[in-house]
Amino acid sequence: MKRKKLILILIVALILSVFTAGCGQRDLIEDEKTVTMGLLAGPTGMGAAKLMDEGLDLGENAKLEFKIYTAPDQISADIINGSLDIAAMPTNLAAVLYNRTEGGVLMGAVNTLGTLYILSGEETQIDSISDLLGKTIYSSGQGATPEYILRYILDNNGLNPDEDVNIRFYQEHAEAATQFSQDKGNVVVLPEPFVTSTLMNMDGVKTVLDLTVEWEKATQGKSLPMGCISIRKEFALEYPEALSYILEKYEESIDYVNQNPVQAAALIVEQGILPQEKIAENAIGGSNIVYIKATEARESLEAYYKILFEFNPGSVGGALPDDEFYYSE
Repeated sequence: MKRKKLILILIVALILSVFTAGCGQRDLIEDEKTVTMGLLAGPTGMGAAKLMDEGLDLGENAKLEFKIYTAPDQISADIINGSLDIAAMPTNLAAVLYNRTEGGVLMGAVNTLGTLYILSGEETQIDSISDLLGKTIYSSGQGATPEYILRYILDNNGLNPDEDVNIRFYQEHAEAATQFSQDKGNVVVLPEPFVTSTLMNMDGVKTVLDLTVEWEKATQGKSLPMGCISIRKEFALEYPEALSYILEKYEESIDYVNQNPVQAAALIVEQGILPQEKIAENAIGGSNIVYIKATEARESLEAYYKILFEFNPGSVGGALPDDEFYYSE
């Protein structure tokens, strides 16, 4: 008798579990739709590696696809023309596109904080920004955010960027690193993963300053929001539930990458985000990969945009983003 009751209970439990699972599988997108997410190779795209590996079920006729880009201008073109629904990009580019499309591109979340570091030779003593007085600083990013960030930090530490240091700009990060390799008594500004690559491949070099930390000091505790997830407004309005689910799973992917750097590094290489596992593994920690909703990151974003605007209004699209820019679920 007891055995029969146990079997009956198990059968009922199985039926209920199947019924509950079936009820929970409502299509988030009912029509035929390919949602496309664009990612930049490098830290801005690294957090999506787990999501790319696992994929996402949005509905019987809907799917999520990913596209890797090597340059921000490529992403810009595709989100403007509607080829992309969601895109990882520099935060200032999101502001530029918001203005260019008259509100057609929104800020979804910050996904990367500062990735810039200052490296020196092992024999060079640099403990603070003030120690850069009289130094040559090799860097890339002239007329872009790396220059504005560097200048702002120098100025807020009492150094005139045009008189107290000698900033030499180069087109590529690798070129700046090469010049520095011949002059290790001075310093170089590099982002991840070039910091990791340089430390692994160049003898007698060390990281001396984290510009994210220096930015926070200069801005009274504001974070340095350099990378983000942007959303095409049309997509956000038409498929809010699907978007919420994608962002939720993307946040989980970021958590996985940060907590499992070895396994994540393999996925990052497999998905074409970075070329070498060891570089990916060692770069994860310094890449400051995060997930901060737009509404929660707004204060730091606004401070960042204001500073960029003062250097060059064009760096944020000619105007500071208004309230509608910050997507809220």
